[in-house]
Amino acid sequence: MQHRIAVCLVTSSLFLGAAGCGGGGGGGGSASTAAPVSSATPGPGGTTLPPAPPGPPAGRWWKGDLHSHSAPYSQDADRQGGDPPGMCFHLAEVAGLDYLALTDHRTLDQVNDPSYRANTLTILDGEEWGGSVHIGMVGLTRVVPEIDRSRGASTINSQMQAAFDEVHRQGGIAILNHPCQRGSESIYLSRSFDAVEVWNSYWGLALPRGFFDTDDQHIDDKLRSEGLAQLGEDCTPELREAVRHRGGGGNYQALKLWEAHLNRGRKKAAVGGGDRHMLVFPGLPTTRVFAPTQARGDLLQGIREARTWVGSWGGPEVEFTADADGDGVFEAIIGDSVPLNRQVRYRVRVQNAQGGRVDVIRNGQTHLQFALLSNDDTFEWTDTAAARTWTRLDVFERVDMSFQSTGWGLLALSGQVFGQTGVQALATLGLPAGFQVTIGTRLPTIRLPHEVDTMLNFDRLNWGYARGAITSPIWAE
Repeated sequence: MQHRIAVCLVTSSLFLGAAGCGGGGGGGGSASTAAPVSSATPGPGGTTLPPAPPGPPAGRWWKGDLHSHSAPYSQDADRQGGDPPGMCFHLAEVAGLDYLALTDHRTLDQVNDPSYRANTLTILDGEEWGGSVHIGMVGLTRVVPEIDRSRGASTINSQMQAAFDEVHRQGGIAILNHPCQRGSESIYLSRSFDAVEVWNSYWGLALPRGFFDTDDQHIDDKLRSEGLAQLGEDCTPELREAVRHRGGGGNYQALKLWEAHLNRGRKKAAVGGGDRHMLVFPGLPTTRVFAPTQARGDLLQGIREARTWVGSWGGPEVEFTADADGDGVFEAIIGDSVPLNRQVRYRVRVQNAQGGRVDVIRNGQTHLQFALLSNDDTFEWTDTAAARTWTRLDVFERVDMSFQSTGWGLLALSGQVFGQTGVQALATLGLPAGFQVTIGTRLPTIRLPHEVDTMLNFDRLNWGYARGAITSPIWAE
């Protein structure tokens, strides 16, 4: 493991260092410096030491997928050659996941399937609620009623709020699934959701409609089709802000939607969803949840507390912690809070991403950047926040641009091949090079080499890089 040193004088925009430092302060009246790693000095022999300060919370990071579909319970997955629940769970275990939410469209009937069981996997019962918007409702005991449009457009937003309230009464969580995808933009006003799906499917490929940006015109058209515009109702300002970020597709706009809520002080978790219907494994991307155990209730609570990060399958491993009292113990983890008006030391460790980079994002702006020169790099910096501030990480993997002229590059950049879109195009190009599973899946199930996964996670706004990981924040408040 390498420790890296950087010195950043934020107030004058002068940046020096062995690792790169990105410009732009995140606001919040904070100042920061990055400095060498220091180690604590033991006390003198025989000295009675005070009680040990609180350390990091007990638990571990559990890997899983919060968005997947089975056949015949999701009709589209059934038409496309999807698999029954038991096979979905088996594939998740083969992929090394610890939990899977089977979120079939507007139903919980899958829980009664004879194959609805797993060996080592924690199953999270859920549904993908809605039609014009898609909400992942996870941890349910019964189906949540859909919007009754016979009650009129003036009741739609109150019915959406009632649906979120019902999820929480059942002990579940609500996720805005691909909220900036064309046709399923999250236009309703309630902010009672727990998480935003900031990464759906492959970052660069996404779903066919998710490859493209949505915009104000698409939102206006949807508000009219729902009868909301005629009543003078709009979507949230956070959605309007998000869709004005252009060029990165629906995943990037979803990330900006989530950040718009963070900037208003709302603690929402960042999660990902493979949205698997067929052909590929669950866990593309993988959502890590910190919890004391693998139990359903602990995993759901970890999401409520925003102790989450999302990463590519087989990609970077990320640790992000903070030491708020200067004792050398990094006791705060993702989702935790540190005090205002106190110098806090932050630490990030990234493994398995040599050649990539880490962007430290503070209040929505790139605050620092570090180049990843090895497969195990650690960086530290200090920050003192005078007002509420959130800090999170974007981790990027380097893309071998020699792939650019191949079918893989075309697929990642255009989102289609030979008139096919999404996973169909992925299968056309990927099956010859992938890992075929012949253990009962209705269609061949493929696992692609990681360098191909990296190309499919290509980030159009960060040329030469692919999305490797997105963390929820540590808050100063």
